[in-house]
Order: sequence, then structure tokens, then C-alpha cells
Amino acid sequence: MAHGSPWFCFVLAIVLGVLYRWASVRRVWDDLHEMQRTTKNADRPGFRVMWWVIHFPNFNLSRLYGGMMVFFFMGIFLFAVFAITVLTKMAIG
Repeated sequence: MAHGSPWFCFVLAIVLGVLYRWASVRRVWDDLHEMQRTTKNADRPGFRVMWWVIHFPNFNLSRLYGGMMVFFFMGIFLFAVFAITVLTKMAIG
């Protein structure tokens, strides 16, 4: 059971990293198009605001980044503990 914990932490780090990258690009996209939106192009794709597109202008992206780093280093620590215990048991015989 314990040998799956590091990999679970690594998977969470990957998921949080993907969410962080997506949210960063999404925020830049929204900011860019908000600056360029006018009454003439408001109905064109890329400039119109859709109700079903996720917008989160006040969300702190450093939470995703911090979670990614925490789970990554927790995975490294748990993997090292697991490897040390397995190698110690093998050495003792």
C-alpha cells in the first residue's frame, strides 16, 4: 500500500501542473482579448464572452503551483523512504 503513495503524489503534481499551465494561458488569453475587445469585434470568435467558458479572474494561480511543488517533493520524500526501507530489508536478508 505504501509503495503507491509516491506515485499518487507524482500524479497529483502532474495534474496540478497541467491545471496551472492551462489556467495561466487562459488568463493571458482573457486579458489579451479584453484589452482588444471593441463594439465592432464583440461578436467575433475569440472576442465574444460566452457564459459556458470558465473565467476565474480572481483565482490565485500560485495555489496550483504551490500544490504542484508540495506534491512533487512529497512524492520524492516518500519514494526515498520506500526505497531505503526496501533496500535495507534486502541487505539484511
